[in-house]
Amino acid sequence: MGIAAVPWSVVEAIGALTASIFTGLGLVLAILTIRFESRRWRAEVRRLDDERRDALAAQATLVVVTANRSTLGSGKATLVLRNFSQRPVLDVHVRPTFNGEVVDPESLAIQPVLAPDSEQEIVVDAPYGREPLVAAEVQLRDSMGLCWRRTDNGPPERLAGEIR
Repeated sequence: MGIAAVPWSVVEAIGALTASIFTGLGLVLAILTIRFESRRWRAEVRRLDDERRDALAAQATLVVVTANRSTLGSGKATLVLRNFSQRPVLDVHVRPTFNGEVVDPESLAIQPVLAPDSEQEIVVDAPYGREPLVAAEVQLRDSMGLCWRRTDNGPPERLAGEIR
């Protein structure tokens, strides 16, 4: 008994099939890797954007209205504006707010410069009988020249244009 002859066309077909399977698996693995890395890259970009935004807003976050020293029925509210940062802020505009809304857009106090780690009392018009409940909207230019708005000591919102 002899060894049977192997048809080479069958061997070539098996080899081609095996190569196609491994090529397909390699392609699927490459696609999955690209998708995973793409998602990871987008998450990293979002994280870096958040860090950059936080770094830009850091100084504006440290400018707060710390107290409302006013007398009921006076029509005036004395707000204490405080710069807790280590750099000056410029063009500080303070408007009184009540329940998050600006009371009177014309009632505006302007402080040209607020020195680092300092406070300034600012007197603004307030709704009669609600003086102690008045908070403030603060618009300012930080030491990098960026303009910001904070309402009732909330998170800073970057202004696209100039302070108004």
